[in-house]
Amino acid sequence: MICFLALVIHRIMRMCLEQHNRAYSVESAHEKLQAIQLHQVQIGYRTYRGLTQMDADQLDLFKVLQVKKPEIGAL
Repeated sequence: MICFLALVIHRIMRMCLEQHNRAYSVESAHEKLQAIQLHQVQIGYRTYRGLTQMDADQLDLFKVLQVKKPEIGAL
């Protein structure tokens, strides 16, 4: 079942990228998005969290794939 879902997601991503004339392959888009990380540090009783600064390509991929970009409050 997981393999089937992965295949469906892969094909949907490929269709979205092709429809919007993006030069990314699904694999390169995945690598680009995988670079976004959540950072969390605890100092004493305080916890600080932050996200990797997203570049224009990453923001464009979220828009093309019709996926909300990650935000600290939602994580």
